[in-house]
Amino acid sequence: MRADDTPPASSIHVLVVDDNRDFAETLSALLGLAGYRTACVFDGDGAMAMVRLHRPLVVVTDLAMPGRNGFELLASVRAEPACSDAFMVAVSGWGGGSMTRSARAAGFDACFVKPCEHAELMKTVAHAVYKGSTLRERAGTASASGGTG
Repeated sequence: MRADDTPPASSIHVLVVDDNRDFAETLSALLGLAGYRTACVFDGDGAMAMVRLHRPLVVVTDLAMPGRNGFELLASVRAEPACSDAFMVAVSGWGGGSMTRSARAAGFDACFVKPCEHAELMKTVAHAVYKGSTLRERAGTASASGGTG
């Protein structure tokens, strides 16, 4: 893949996790219109089943959810070998700089405060797709070149 190439959006899985169904479904629909393959779940526990099933390149998650919250979901995704490289985006109504600092310190790759600009979020997803697909392609090439004997 050349530096200016990106994989077809239809081959990229993006998972949206938020207990606010309207927000989750709207964002999932916008990502779908951009051509991404999306899954939408409304709690952190259900998200892990989708992570294992689809191995998303990007996970957009709320932080405050019943059950497994966004921080716990982040730790679970990072511990899952097949998708530990997923680009993790925190989106929360908790607000302000303290949430952003906490989310970044925990290991989120990007953070947004609700209500957020959908255009900026979509731009971040596009950047993550380019970055992540390049890394996954390199990892696949490296493991393929090792052979099976």
